[in-house]
Amino acid sequence: MLKTMLSLMVMCFTVGVMAQMSVEEAFRKENAQAFGHHFHADVEMSLLGKDNRYSKADAIGLMEKFFSLHVVQSFSKVHSGSSRGKVSNYYIGQLTTDKGVYRVYIYYDVHGDKKDIHELRIEKN
Repeated sequence: MLKTMLSLMVMCFTVGVMAQMSVEEAFRKENAQAFGHHFHADVEMSLLGKDNRYSKADAIGLMEKFFSLHVVQSFSKVHSGSSRGKVSNYYIGQLTTDKGVYRVYIYYDVHGDKKDIHELRIEKN
């Protein structure tokens, strides 16, 4: 029983780390399409002070535009966690581009092995 519980805990941790790594890689490689695999059907986005709710396709387009205007130099995780009920999760990162340093906030749910991003914010630091 203990072995099974330990295995489940390790598996859950691994899935969380893999999901976070894919977001980090998407930023580092300026890969807007990679976000599409994780975006919810509609995504609340705040990009440099412009807030709105977008379809998945439009959200990908906004990320493509952002990456075309900002050359990524680095991306690093600052903090992550989950709500009390462990239903919703958040991820905070720091994005450094040729135009400056930005704080990235991502709010998402996890359903099995799929991460569903509901909100993405990129704000000037």
